[in-house]
Amino acid sequence: FRELIGHGCGGCHIPPGIETGGALTYQFDGTGYSSRIDDIKHTREFSLTFRFRSYWKDALLFFTHNPQYREYISVELDDGFIVFRYTDHNKMKSRLKYNNNQWIKVSVQASWNLEKAALIINNNEEVIESRHLYDVISTAFLGCLKDMHFGPKIINLLDGSGVVVGVHLGCNLQMLNTIGFEGTGFAELPSYDMGKDGSLFFSFITYHKDGLMLLAKGVNPSSYYSVSMVNGVIHVWCNAGVGRTEIATSKQYNDGKRHGVSLVKINRSHLPQGASRINSMRGTLGGLFVGGIPEGLDAFGKAASLDNFRGCISNIGINSDNADIGRCDLTRLFPEMVPSDSGESTKYHSFTITITLPTSPTTTAPYIPSSTPAPKDGIYDVISGAQAFGDLVNSYAEILVRKREIVKDFNMTVEVRTFYKTGMVFFITNELHDDYVAVQLSGGRVVVVYNDRKSDTKQIFTNILINDGIWHTIKLLKDFKSITITVDDHTPLSSTITRKIDVIAPIYVGGFDPRFGVAENVVAQSFKGCMRKFNLNGNDVDLANSKRVMGVRPCFKKVERGVHFDGYSYATYAEFFEIKSHLRIEFDFKTTKQYGVIISISNYRDNPALALELHQGWLKFSVINSGGSFIAVGGQCEFCLCDNRWHKVVAEYINNAVTLTIDEGSPKVGVGGDDMSLNLRNELYIGGIPGFGNSGISQTREFFVGCLRNMKINGKSVEWHETFELENVHIAACPVEEY
Repeated sequence: FRELIGHGCGGCHIPPGIETGGALTYQFDGTGYSSRIDDIKHTREFSLTFRFRSYWKDALLFFTHNPQYREYISVELDDGFIVFRYTDHNKMKSRLKYNNNQWIKVSVQASWNLEKAALIINNNEEVIESRHLYDVISTAFLGCLKDMHFGPKIINLLDGSGVVVGVHLGCNLQMLNTIGFEGTGFAELPSYDMGKDGSLFFSFITYHKDGLMLLAKGVNPSSYYSVSMVNGVIHVWCNAGVGRTEIATSKQYNDGKRHGVSLVKINRSHLPQGASRINSMRGTLGGLFVGGIPEGLDAFGKAASLDNFRGCISNIGINSDNADIGRCDLTRLFPEMVPSDSGESTKYHSFTITITLPTSPTTTAPYIPSSTPAPKDGIYDVISGAQAFGDLVNSYAEILVRKREIVKDFNMTVEVRTFYKTGMVFFITNELHDDYVAVQLSGGRVVVVYNDRKSDTKQIFTNILINDGIWHTIKLLKDFKSITITVDDHTPLSSTITRKIDVIAPIYVGGFDPRFGVAENVVAQSFKGCMRKFNLNGNDVDLANSKRVMGVRPCFKKVERGVHFDGYSYATYAEFFEIKSHLRIEFDFKTTKQYGVIISISNYRDNPALALELHQGWLKFSVINSGGSFIAVGGQCEFCLCDNRWHKVVAEYINNAVTLTIDEGSPKVGVGGDDMSLNLRNELYIGGIPGFGNSGISQTREFFVGCLRNMKINGKSVEWHETFELENVHIAACPVEEY
């Protein structure tokens, strides 16, 4: 039996990370449920709160009934709307659709005698009552759920007190951003305008030669863009209202390999009047069709092929926004033609299509090299067989072995790569945890800690620093009389054993179960970095396919020191962070995006608030309270800060002024009124604002895409694994593109 937590599967494999955080987070795979028998006491009052994220438009999120009164309560997704039912005669429905794969907070309150009921979404009671809904939806949920409370009680869905089918701990983005098309269906997603910085990216795999990959239709019938395949050739049709532009590739791409398509609109400053953007519907209305179109939709002349696509489509990004879609199993779609995996790294073949729309005879400004945009973020190479640990507070792989393999003698070897000084490499113990062997990092050096009950805890210290971001080999050998540790090719170090160390399976790699109580000298932190080539007694072990895996993802091939935000990520630095009249923030950042929230905090009414963000390529530091607002803006040009180079930032707020210093430039200053103290105490977000969070004074809700390092808040270094909440932040390292 193998339990998989925070890791994906299927033929269309890509390397996005794992949703992590301090809260209990669960992945529902669309095939099962979790039932409880002891959490809800059938009193007359009922209260439920949870958060979910999904692209699924129809699903049952929660159901309970009161057999004494023959009444029930349910929370469902119905065509993307959130529906709250309390008995057959009372229903509430949200005003908006929420199947956008953003974290949505749902609270329901009711009394069985129907004296009161409420449906609250993202802290807002914006719902409409409906009495024309059908029966309770029974479709299984595909997505993630966390923070479930019945009244004040926190609920653990995996604590063994009920039946659990198809539910795992963690939230794996791989399950949510790839979908398989069998040639008969389609997906409709929120669409986006291709505006002044218009760009589109997606990746695909297919063996089929014809099919519609993507079509975005605007409110204006003459405004659209589409990507299709005809006889293996990619065709792009694009119309901004002034005539269709057609582009096709010179090669065929129906070869079963992963290909990335990047569509970029240029000459945006000199488009004819009425053609400055390609308008399509945005938000909850849909308008972006993937893999096909519904019957009856008039799309004639808007795509080179309107045949349904057969294959996998992943990672749709439009204007830096990500459209999350479902799952894909290429082995089922093309059972006789599955691509083989060879080589150490997984390459993604990509090509770029650049559309130059018609220009008016306008005099252009001189070309300035330093003001040109950097290349857009690509898909980073990952190392086959290597796994990254540490994105989750308790990140680990649990390896189940036979007792005879470790009871007397054993040897373990693993290669590691990290920039961090502290973390567990592997750990083995028994049911009482009184005998154990731990190999860990402490101060950047490998340390072995072991105990055999009849002697004091012993330690073996090596003197080789390995937290330098390059690969190192660690070998542990235990026989009847001694334990020996070797790092790379340095001299082995040994210590004697006074008696047999009584340890049993499993072996924990990269960390261990958070329920463990560990000895004083054992490091409790998970390893933050990459591991590969784990070997036990001469046999290779695939960590990704261990018995139990939590918070483990593919490992980037080339990295540097830093923390990576991939456009889905944010961190909650503290749940109740207090700002009165002073705040100082220091950090380095690199990005290729012109938009992104770096710091945001506000009260529940968006005032007072403070934000540090990229907006139109400029770095903006803003403050607002009842006395007004003030701002400091830094940067030399609209592309100078999104050049994929490291930039040093110091931002400081003191009562009625903000200063912003970038690199070695002079400080930019914004000044407010006499008394501009904030007196704020709320969540401080880094890298983005979650769906349930307030925008405050931020001018964008785009998530930051890129890397941060050396971050300090009020002089204190940010320890990412100690923050209140991490959502898909890759804290192990910052990926580097290879050219």
